[in-house]
Amino acid sequence: MSFPREPWTSWQPADTVLIPVGSVEQHGPHLAFTTDTDIAQVVCADAAEQRHVDVAPPLHFSSSGEHQGFRGVLSLGAEVTEAAISELIRSARLTWRHVIIVCGHGGNHRAVMSALRTCESEGASVAAWFTTEPDGDLHAGATETSIVATWDLDVLERPVDDVPIPPDWLDVWMRDGLPVLSPTGVLGEPSRATVAQGHETRARWCAEVVSLIDEREGRS
Repeated sequence: MSFPREPWTSWQPADTVLIPVGSVEQHGPHLAFTTDTDIAQVVCADAAEQRHVDVAPPLHFSSSGEHQGFRGVLSLGAEVTEAAISELIRSARLTWRHVIIVCGHGGNHRAVMSALRTCESEGASVAAWFTTEPDGDLHAGATETSIVATWDLDVLERPVDDVPIPPDWLDVWMRDGLPVLSPTGVLGEPSRATVAQGHETRARWCAEVVSLIDEREGRS
């Protein structure tokens, strides 16, 4: 997978910059530790094909404390993530009129929204978008596996077991961590993943980000 180089190296920045934010955490035996970051970058790249915006390099490390217990997780914690995003926005607004955080990791929600409130109080034009899926199958399940399959078909051939999602999964996840729910880091049904679903989800998420761009730039 490849991403475009930073467009503002031409010294003609767009009005809006998209900042992809991800995480470094396990995504089962079949997906990369940087899956959340990769997806955020892809959504930004898709949106940049439809609107004249700049796309920043990604922030890989963020708040993944609920994933601790799995090998290889690298987390900054919520407070540091909030501070980092606040500083990125403060720096970015010196070049761009609008800043949109495109976040591929739900565990960053509190940190990102707190950073946005702070920066909005300072006069910044900011917004945030997060990956969402109605059926909740969002961690190394059908949704993420399908999206990754749009650029890496091999993920559909890697052996991985489905892990049912209990009704109270979010409460348990936030209170006790993902290892209590899943021994592999999978929560959902990667067996249902398809390339078609991946493209459909990418298109829907791209449209949501484009809508945010239009709202910020006064086109909505």
